[in-house]
Amino acid sequence: NDWYDLLTRTGYTQNHTLSFGGGANSFSYRASLNAILQEGTIIKSSFRNYNGRIQATQKALDDKLTLTVNLNSGITNTLGSPGGLGRAAFRSNLITAAYISRPTDPIYNPNGTFFNDPDVFEYLNPYAVAQTMANEGKTNYFLTTLRGDLQVLRGLTASWFGSWRKTDNNTGTYLPAASTDANAIRQNGVANINNNRIDEKLMNTSLNYNFRKGDHNLGVLALYEWQKQDYQGNFTQAKGFINDLASFNALQFGDLSRVTAGDMTSYRNDRTTISFLGRVNYSYLDRYLVTASIRRDGSSVLGDNNKWGNFQ
Repeated sequence: NDWYDLLTRTGYTQNHTLSFGGGANSFSYRASLNAILQEGTIIKSSFRNYNGRIQATQKALDDKLTLTVNLNSGITNTLGSPGGLGRAAFRSNLITAAYISRPTDPIYNPNGTFFNDPDVFEYLNPYAVAQTMANEGKTNYFLTTLRGDLQVLRGLTASWFGSWRKTDNNTGTYLPAASTDANAIRQNGVANINNNRIDEKLMNTSLNYNFRKGDHNLGVLALYEWQKQDYQGNFTQAKGFINDLASFNALQFGDLSRVTAGDMTSYRNDRTTISFLGRVNYSYLDRYLVTASIRRDGSSVLGDNNKWGNFQ
């Protein structure tokens, strides 16, 4: 058998986009919808991404105030090609496994099950893995930003910016004993679910003053920034399933007596950062430049006696 030929196919990508926009007087907007559909070159692998974006701008107060909002949201679904397969001393992906598989080996046994050579240590039938393993991923993501700029006086601008990014990622895998993977056979099937979440918020406000007279140019910036980041996730694995019907969707059907260290983990990391910045730029003849700045940063992850630092 040509294992490489069995495991691969002609991949293709489709990209569909719908864009539109408009506005009236001091308001304008632009929006788009996008879909990326991919079939992988390895059998039973695919990628689907659906995304929507919108940007809107509003001017007010005789165009002295500008508000801009951006929204970006989407969903990504994947069917992945498995990796980390084969002998304990040589873990590989499907393509590498195909290259080292014997061309004289059959795909199936006479009874219709996938061929497995008991005389070969940790034998692997790569086609069996491709046909039986579940490796699914789903990601939901959201990003929004809002910016406001106000011309207070001639040369003086007040600005505010805020953003929020949130991502939820879920992956599930199931490797049944029928895959011929040695570990899956020993454990009578291995399933796991991995969840990860990202939540990031940012806000800053600033005053920016620019003054030019003759050959002299002066710029002054005062800025305050706040950030909050939260990362959390969990991983759960089960082994020893009586059948393959539930895949990774019912870990409680596994044999709990086989639970070992590392089969259940979780984490959470969160931090808050605050910054103050002052900066003065002076230039003469647009050739000679002098800059002076000071910054004070604080972080929740630092010790009680060292939460703040000054930088020049």
